[in-house]
Amino acid sequence: MDGLRWAFTSFQFGHYQPLTWVSLTVDYELWGLDPFGFHLTNLLLHCATAIALFFVCRAHVESSTARASVLWPCVIATLFYSVHPARVESVAWVTERRDVLCATFLVVSTLCYQHSLKDRRWLLWASFASFVCALLSKASALPMPFVLCLLDISREGRIRWPSKLPFALATLPFLVTAPLAQYTASAAVPWTRLTLGMRLSNAVSGLAYYLLQLVWPHDLAALHELPVGTEVPTTQLRGAASLLVIVALVMLILARRRWPWFRALGLTGLAAFAFLSPVIGLVQSGPQLVAERYLHFAALPVSLLLAAWLSGPLAGPFRKVVVAALVALLAVHSLHAYRYAGTWQSSEALWTQAFAVDPTCATCNEILGGIRLSQGRWAEAEWHFRRALEKKPVTLSSNQAMVEILRRSGRDREELVFLNRLLHLLPEDETLWMETARVLWVSRRQEDLSRLLDRLPAPLTTAAWVRDYRWALAAVGRADAAPSPPTAGDLDRVVALLKAAGCPVADLESSAIPQGWVADVVARCRG
Repeated sequence: MDGLRWAFTSFQFGHYQPLTWVSLTVDYELWGLDPFGFHLTNLLLHCATAIALFFVCRAHVESSTARASVLWPCVIATLFYSVHPARVESVAWVTERRDVLCATFLVVSTLCYQHSLKDRRWLLWASFASFVCALLSKASALPMPFVLCLLDISREGRIRWPSKLPFALATLPFLVTAPLAQYTASAAVPWTRLTLGMRLSNAVSGLAYYLLQLVWPHDLAALHELPVGTEVPTTQLRGAASLLVIVALVMLILARRRWPWFRALGLTGLAAFAFLSPVIGLVQSGPQLVAERYLHFAALPVSLLLAAWLSGPLAGPFRKVVVAALVALLAVHSLHAYRYAGTWQSSEALWTQAFAVDPTCATCNEILGGIRLSQGRWAEAEWHFRRALEKKPVTLSSNQAMVEILRRSGRDREELVFLNRLLHLLPEDETLWMETARVLWVSRRQEDLSRLLDRLPAPLTTAAWVRDYRWALAAVGRADAAPSPPTAGDLDRVVALLKAAGCPVADLESSAIPQGWVADVVARCRG
């Protein structure tokens, strides 16, 4: 019960997805931490989606054509969706269970809705229940009521408004929980970083990217990182906004045309855009500019359009040529998907692929640098971390890794640059202050060390290592005052510090501070 309560109240990872957590919990109970079981469930859910999609395509085609056999158009349309390389990310990535689970419920909901139009009213409630389950799997199901309205227009030329009311009401709580989950996890990118102009520009480029990926998937990667740029020029902003308006108008005009196939194209475009609208970049969440997984839902109406066209205008005298071309395309897609799925077998292969697609990707370089660091390949790790910091110089983990690499290689002066960055990011971290003090001391930059000790956070001023450095500075005459004389144990640490700095005996002997223990320090340092 505690697990169920957590699943239905958690906003973990910036998503409200209780059914997804329940399914992962069931996998854990069955398989433990064996990844095979989790991947198997994802694959079975994807297969279930494909089977349900075939029947959705058949019902859709049968309602719009008088052809006796619609088998092969529906098979090709289903395969186009299920073996497309863009499906790999959602199916192979266990964390994206929410995609495959939500898609299964959405397609089942659509199938029940289609058959409810044939005087089987009870199926409407089955469709509604499946839709609620889709919402509980992922909020990406929110555009479904609008898509069902488009389906009504496609089938009957009018919208059955009463049947949409329960679906619309069901979305209301999720219109609150979805942004609340993003806010709780701090996943949404603030408007101070991405302005309206930049978001519109990203949305336009994203639409073009998704359209091209549907036809010819290429450069697939786990992350297509947001560019680090400035405000979009006014001319580009106007162009982006104008293009979005033109695309929307064209789809609306096509949707109202009397020619059924043009109308179907417009309706499909509207449905696909509805599924893409939450992730197109206007409300930016996460570090990605685009992602193949966002096509997981937008490709569903495209499959219905393909099935309808294959049974209609493309089923003419060139039918065999069209079928042969589509089969060849499906074969290429299948091979590409199989190869791309192989990159998800290890972190190294996955991020090597992402780096190959975008060598400037800061996250890709950072993760690859960590992998090389764990393998003991220090030079390669340093190269990747430096590339990451070129794009995002204040990244915490990359700066920390550079500190470790440079400390181990004894490059203290270079290390100081990254330490100063980290002190601005983590001003309360005592380890960083200690390491910075060490570097300044061994570099014999006593004045800089003295200033560093003077600006320490209040809780650190009484630390033992701070007193040691103050004693050492006093011993070499770089302090106006010194703490009380150290004990024998303290004296050992002071001598160790002096030896680490090359034991500046001349400075010791000329010290202007008349502590009696300076002579002892000089003697021990010489000894």
